[in-house]
Amino acid sequence: VPSTSKQFELARILENELKHIGIDAETSEFCVVYASIPSNVDHPTETIGFFAHLDTSPDAPASPVIPVIHQKITGEDINLCDGVTIPTKDLMMYKGQDIISSDGHTLLGADDKAGVAALMQFATIIQRNSIIKHGNIKICFTPDEEIMNGIDKVDLQKLGCDFAYTMDGARIGMIDDETFTAKECAITIEGHEMHPGHAFGSLVNASRIAGDLLQLLPKNLTPETTQDREGFIHIIEFKGSVASAKILLALRDFQDEGMAQKVGIVTDIVNQLRNNYPTAKINAEFRDQYKNMKYELDKRPEIVEVAIQASKNVGVVPFLYPIRGGTDGSNYAIYSLIVLLTEKGLLCPNIFAGGEHFHSRTEFVPINSMVKATEIVFEIVRLFSESKKK
Repeated sequence: VPSTSKQFELARILENELKHIGIDAETSEFCVVYASIPSNVDHPTETIGFFAHLDTSPDAPASPVIPVIHQKITGEDINLCDGVTIPTKDLMMYKGQDIISSDGHTLLGADDKAGVAALMQFATIIQRNSIIKHGNIKICFTPDEEIMNGIDKVDLQKLGCDFAYTMDGARIGMIDDETFTAKECAITIEGHEMHPGHAFGSLVNASRIAGDLLQLLPKNLTPETTQDREGFIHIIEFKGSVASAKILLALRDFQDEGMAQKVGIVTDIVNQLRNNYPTAKINAEFRDQYKNMKYELDKRPEIVEVAIQASKNVGVVPFLYPIRGGTDGSNYAIYSLIVLLTEKGLLCPNIFAGGEHFHSRTEFVPINSMVKATEIVFEIVRLFSESKKK
């Protein structure tokens, strides 16, 4: 960690910019940037953290990014290059605004540079304007969020937050207080090789068993057949030969009961195949990946309620959105609960940074959305600064 040297380059740039404006900042050996802004009010307050991540998705070309500003867009299709087009259906709500995209050959990187930019703008303004009253604030930039490989390198005790917000959401107004709960299932199958000319009664083909297993998975519980709050079982990888086979499954659901049902479905299929092929060795190992952060956030609903009120106060219509995926927030929750074994965990909903079409060459971000994201951070800080720490 980090998986790329450019993340360290960006981390150093951010650290130096923060220090230049008088904010205490440092970058760890794992490319985690920690910054602290002390309280300027005369009563104790809780410490609020804000997170954004340094990396970009590996799903699309990411270099060299050539940003393009489209001024006062009409809402009609924007052709970037070679038939790479941002469609009008996703532009009409931003008619008359300025947006930023790449030139179409790469993604833009608004996921999550828009979040980084919003927090850096916030830090610059609040540091230079002592008239703005606030409690203790922590800012943290993390590596490798996209590949889920950097979260365990964040030292939450060092950071010292009572709760936090990740600035990693998409469309303006979006507040994410819920993610999937995620498990991974690795299934291994050991068969028995035999020359096919002498195979009768002896050959046990691991790939054929794997094929049977895949056929038995419910067709109505796949990513392409589910939506909204429906969970799924997703085939990520399959490798096989006569002697051995491996299947990697992703299990997702918003509810613990739904996840237990999906674990049961896979377990029942594995047991059925063990009965069908008694001489094969079939093993299934389930691994927790992350937990729906709503289970923890519901313990302190005011954290989300303040984000909703802050949005309204700056003229943004908020809406709660259950993420069909995970965010740093869900990983911070499980990290603090399981690894650090704290009683409350780090409660961490996700706020929009404004980007659209993440992980693609048509990715774009309206400038006004980033401005509003920054304003919401200020408003969250203001609202919490007015309440004393209990």
